[in-house]
Amino acid sequence: MQQLKLIKTTNPVEIKNELDFLLKNQKSSSLIKINFFLLLFVWILYFIAFNFFPPEFPLFYSKPWGQEQLTNTKVLLILPIILTFVTVINTRLASIFFKKENLLSLIFLANQLIFTLLTLIYFIQMILLLL
Repeated sequence: MQQLKLIKTTNPVEIKNELDFLLKNQKSSSLIKINFFLLLFVWILYFIAFNFFPPEFPLFYSKPWGQEQLTNTKVLLILPIILTFVTVINTRLASIFFKKENLLSLIFLANQLIFTLLTLIYFIQMILLLL
C-alpha cells in the first residue's frame, strides 16, 4: 500500500515547492532548461516549416508503395504535442521523486533529454525530406 502514496492529490502550492526544490539543484536545473529549450525549438521549427510542407507526405513506409503511404501534413503536429506532454510528465515525476530519490529524478530528466533529442532529429529529417 506504500506505493499508492504517489497517486495522492497535491495542491498547486505543493507542486510549485517541489519544482522550486528541483530547480535549486544545478544538474537537474540544467537538464530541465535544455529540455525546455529544445522543446521550444521543435515548436518554432514546426511553425516556421509548416507553410512550406506539401499537402501530403510519405510517413507509413511499411505500407505498399503509393497512396497508402501518404498522410496529411497536419499529422506532424502530433510530434510536438507528444513531446510537450512527455516533458511535462517527466518533469513532474522528477519533482515528486527528487527529495527521496535524487538519482531517479535525474534519470527521468536525462531520459527526457534523450527523447527530446531523438524527436528533434526525427523532426529535422522529416522537414528535410519534405522541403
